[in-house]
Amino acid sequence: GRTGMFCAGFDLKAFQQGAEVADKLVAGGMAMLTRLYEFPLPVIAACDGHAIGMGAFLLMASDNRIGANSDFQICLPETSISMPFTPVLLALIHDRISIAEKTMAVVQSKRYSPAESIAAGFLDKLVDQNRLMEEAKNLAKDLSALPKEYYCMNKRSLRKASLECMHADLK
Repeated sequence: GRTGMFCAGFDLKAFQQGAEVADKLVAGGMAMLTRLYEFPLPVIAACDGHAIGMGAFLLMASDNRIGANSDFQICLPETSISMPFTPVLLALIHDRISIAEKTMAVVQSKRYSPAESIAAGFLDKLVDQNRLMEEAKNLAKDLSALPKEYYCMNKRSLRKASLECMHADLK
């Protein structure tokens, strides 16, 4: 990403190149999200811009999501662009998006401000834009003090059902 754009998701023009290209792109994206979600070490996202589609899922696959308190949106546009959710995406949605916001976020493609994104489940906290990377680095330093073996074991145990569903979809 870059300032103002965390990730805008898949290149939709690639989908116009045919089913084979689209299928390969989606399969690679689902495998990446699964690897991130089960990664044995802490995964920290520092979001300082729009997170649309796959960008929002990258946030959901991260353990900690820190957002800049600035003007951007987070959105799952799949319904509005006539795309289905894969089982990998649905597992992340079920784990991360709040019950109260699921219909609006998932079915209605609501666009969330950074502040609204916390209650929805996309972000954990907001900090000033100029402190975003410092905050992410400080969190990484703090989390690095945790025992790696138990971090991995407890993370994978917590997410076991979702990860099983995600891996089954990748086969």
